[in-house]
Amino acid sequence: MGFAYSKDNDSVVEPKRPAGRYVIFAFFTVAGLLALAGTILLPEYAALDDLQARRDALAHQARCDEKLSSYNARMIRAAREDPVLIARLMIRRGNYRPAGCETVEMKSVPPEQSVPERLLRESGNPPKRKEPRLLAHAGLWLTDTTTSRCMILLALAMIVTGAIAGWAGATRSVPYGKRRPTFTS
Repeated sequence: MGFAYSKDNDSVVEPKRPAGRYVIFAFFTVAGLLALAGTILLPEYAALDDLQARRDALAHQARCDEKLSSYNARMIRAAREDPVLIARLMIRRGNYRPAGCETVEMKSVPPEQSVPERLLRESGNPPKRKEPRLLAHAGLWLTDTTTSRCMILLALAMIVTGAIAGWAGATRSVPYGKRRPTFTS
């Protein structure tokens, strides 16, 4: 490490260090740490984004199942108490015709348009998933083993380069012929 001298008493004042080397040290070290952190954290972020999308799809399906369960529970309660509903269900499902009743043609809803069928179709078609964000795409790209290993090696190389640049910036030789400090006790 080089030293500056004061002219009046030849004592050591402070070490001289070039500022440019520290900028290089800081740049490579920070860039290497950011690359390493991204290589480790981005695949986990992509997995989290995928888990959240799955959670949303399952929540949609659970809501539809709850609606269907509620519909069936109301239907069972009403079938116990309402003889008209029982007759309608028997006519619709069992080809039942009550004796002495007049048959009137009605436009009924096709079975695929019934409430249970609509709820089952709705549960099978969850809402569209949003397009993954840029960070999730990067995380999916880094899930490849070869890519992540190369990025880790690049990050470590940048950190080592920053360390070497910092070490080289901390040492500076004094030109030949200049007076060097002597340390006495």
